[in-house]
Amino acid sequence: MGPGVISLTLNQMQTVGDGMVVTVSDSRQAASKHMVEVSGVGDEAWLKGQVADGKIAVGSLIVRKGNWAFTLDSSVMEYRVSLDAMKATAQKIASQLK
Repeated sequence: MGPGVISLTLNQMQTVGDGMVVTVSDSRQAASKHMVEVSGVGDEAWLKGQVADGKIAVGSLIVRKGNWAFTLDSSVMEYRVSLDAMKATAQKIASQLK
């Protein structure tokens, strides 16, 4: 079994009036029943997908930090991507966003 692979999508939001608007997609949508809030990453974060033994197969870590929103996606059909590694990567990315 090879390593897990994740991809990054980054969007900068623009302030419009009293709300925030994402230029590409709206990360402010209410979390679905299939999403779990993740603490310790950015201003708010959610995991969409399933975890088995600390690993993610197909899933996304969706993060908002200030005027930025980003998604780390795993699209491997086997449970190979470590949730802890994915969260650590998201924390590094979020710490560099202003």
